[in-house]
Amino acid sequence: MKQKTLMAVLSALLTVLNAPAQTAPVTKRPSETSNEIVKLESFSVSGSLIAGASTFTSPTPVLVVDQTALLAAAPINLADGLKQMPSLAPGGGQTVGGGTGNNSANFLNLRGLGVTRTLTLLDGRRFTPSGPTGQVDANLMPQGLVDRVDVVNGGASAAYGSDAVGGVVNFVLNKEFVGFKSDFLLGLSERGDNKEYKGMVTFGTKYLNGRGHLVFSGEYVESKGVNGDRRDFRREETNQIPEPGNTTKVIRATDIRSPFTPGGNIVNGAGGTTANNALIRGIKFGPGGTQSPYDYGRLSTTIGATNGFQSGGDGFRIGTSQEIVRPLTRQNIFLRNDFKLLDKISLFVEGGFSETQMNQQNSPTTHLLTIQRDNAFLNQLAPDLVARMTALGVTSFTMNRLTLERGLTVSKVNDQNRRVLVGFNAKFGDWDWETSIQSGTNDISIPIINNLVTARMAVAADAVLVGGQIVPRAAAANPGSAAFNPFGSGSPSAAALDYVMGTTQFEETSSQEVIETKFTGNVFNLPAGPVAVAAGAHWRKLKSTTTTDDLSIAGAYRLANNQPFTGKYTIMEEFAETQIPLLKDLQMVKKLTANLAFRHADYSTSGDANSWKAGAVWQLNGDLRFRASRSRDIRAPNINELFSAGRQTNGNISDNFAGGRLCLPTDVA
Repeated sequence: MKQKTLMAVLSALLTVLNAPAQTAPVTKRPSETSNEIVKLESFSVSGSLIAGASTFTSPTPVLVVDQTALLAAAPINLADGLKQMPSLAPGGGQTVGGGTGNNSANFLNLRGLGVTRTLTLLDGRRFTPSGPTGQVDANLMPQGLVDRVDVVNGGASAAYGSDAVGGVVNFVLNKEFVGFKSDFLLGLSERGDNKEYKGMVTFGTKYLNGRGHLVFSGEYVESKGVNGDRRDFRREETNQIPEPGNTTKVIRATDIRSPFTPGGNIVNGAGGTTANNALIRGIKFGPGGTQSPYDYGRLSTTIGATNGFQSGGDGFRIGTSQEIVRPLTRQNIFLRNDFKLLDKISLFVEGGFSETQMNQQNSPTTHLLTIQRDNAFLNQLAPDLVARMTALGVTSFTMNRLTLERGLTVSKVNDQNRRVLVGFNAKFGDWDWETSIQSGTNDISIPIINNLVTARMAVAADAVLVGGQIVPRAAAANPGSAAFNPFGSGSPSAAALDYVMGTTQFEETSSQEVIETKFTGNVFNLPAGPVAVAAGAHWRKLKSTTTTDDLSIAGAYRLANNQPFTGKYTIMEEFAETQIPLLKDLQMVKKLTANLAFRHADYSTSGDANSWKAGAVWQLNGDLRFRASRSRDIRAPNINELFSAGRQTNGNISDNFAGGRLCLPTDVA
């Protein structure tokens, strides 16, 4: 959605106001009439552990995008700017559809291979994952200090470990920033909705005659979102539905609906003949139990069916049931301090805290009820219908209902991420040594309010008259139950809604601890140049614990029913990489360099795994360069995949290669 010019004007104005306070280096640009040649500065980029490797010399192509370009594309967060690149698949974040989990996180998906195959880093290090699936929320990066983002569109497991099958997205910070800058943005769509607010301050200073350097970044973002019915493309959404009378084919239709109404509608009768059962179908209940014909719309597969699709008519519109953009509030703070202890030894410490809140709508509370002919509410509100059922020999009917008296079923996500990193850098001649220790925790709380307890609804809706009081037929076996009046919107009592609706409790804590040490330097010289080497070791421990409520454990709710679990594992890795200059300054070879990398990993759950990379860069002249690489990359199963508790159901499979013969029941986890 287009943002109005107010955002651009505010951003430009504040940039001008803040310019005197910034002391970041300015790149000298040649004048239009000058013949001055500007030499581009080289810097180390992702994809290689060798110090000094650049996007031009690395055997794996690296796309470098600076902060200015990303914020111009998406002023509220850098991740949305990245997703406009062809190599990153769109989706996720506030616009993700469906699901009851943590949709506040913004995960990256390189080459469309899946978020679990994209490794997201901060300054070349693993960031605290946002849950047991191991993915990193790109929204949590300190956007005010991000200098650039390196995107490696290729396997990088040998350099950074598992999960880099699709590639690596590395957020690189400007740790040398000095000064103060602030950004305050207000944006809204051209329709006047999707209001977004952002306030960000960034500060950096040197102290003790330059021996210490402190940088800070703080950010607050609020997005009001867009409701599901605010756009014509949602209200008149075109999709494919089964063709009526021939469900082996599909046809295109607009305004697709499902056969559920707020006050209930009769799907079909039971107990009588097939013809008589059909005579009471298609009755819709309005406020106070008033009756009217249900409109099946066009191209309907919903006549006499508890589920199905129809174009127009009554029923709820599927395309508008969830937000187009989910509302979100996020606050991040980040602090880093570097201190030169000796001329060749520096200490560093950094920490961050982020909190994200999102209220996300889930699918409306649709459910199927069986209503007996002696139902007390039915006899009270629709005696004519009861008389008709009696004459037809119909003893009950099935009814679809959309229960919205307490509002939508909403997941109230609260996601908190904490991280601390300490380490040192030391230089010995041509060699650099860096060691760091990192610890981080991510806490997620997702209560789901207005979640239907399905078994309780079945009890409450089967109401009978006892001693002048309407009570559930099985009240004696269900203490605390209350009778539910399903006939018409607003008919159920507060006591009945309290009984059939509940709040799913879901708490999840994930932690990551990392110890890493790395050496880089030149080992000896060849005629074409020095042989560079990087080597080191990496230890990582991940743990996750999920707790839920008793009703979820019993599978009582209509949605979610997450199961508790605890899981952990550790990884010990050793890695090495070398860059070997083979040829230089020949007739057809200005420079030829080989790159080799290897990483061995030992998982506490599965044992050994190896990844490697071999590449070469052949520069023919100043204008032409060829690169080639081949790698073996791995994705390790995450904690959720290894330890989460599943449910078992039985399904029958027909084997088409055996003449449609029914196979034995198959367990499906």
